Amino acid sequence: MSATRSVLVNRGAWRPFCQTQLSAFQRVKDDLARAGIRVVSFSVDDEETARKLAEERCLTFDLGHSADADAVADALGAFVHDEPHYLQSTGFVLDPQGRVVVSSTPAAPSAGWFRRTSSASCATRQQHAEP
Repeated sequence: MSATRSVLVNRGAWRPFCQTQLSAFQRVKDDLARAGIRVVSFSVDDEETARKLAEERCLTFDLGHSADADAVADALGAFVHDEPHYLQSTGFVLDPQGRVVVSSTPAAPSAGWFRRTSSASCATRQQHAEP
């Protein structure tokens, strides 16, 4: 049985709100997994920037990078900021069959992906993190 997915569109690693939002989803990732929900996120950031964000924030869910902002906007009706060119933060939910169940237009983003795994340094930081 496939999991429902919570897909987060984030502006980019440079945005403090997005950093905080991604960290919050990391904190509840296990609770969501128990409810059958898998978290993924993507942005227009390049792969190196997205990977650095994942390492700095100890993110263990999949992160997309290099999203085509205009294609995503066309597919989802998302707002695109022109200068710099990025997607507005938003989220949507995919059912186990991959259909968008919370969004104005069903579609899938065009982005590169990489899978994160927990590292020892992240585990150490998480053990000592304040609530």
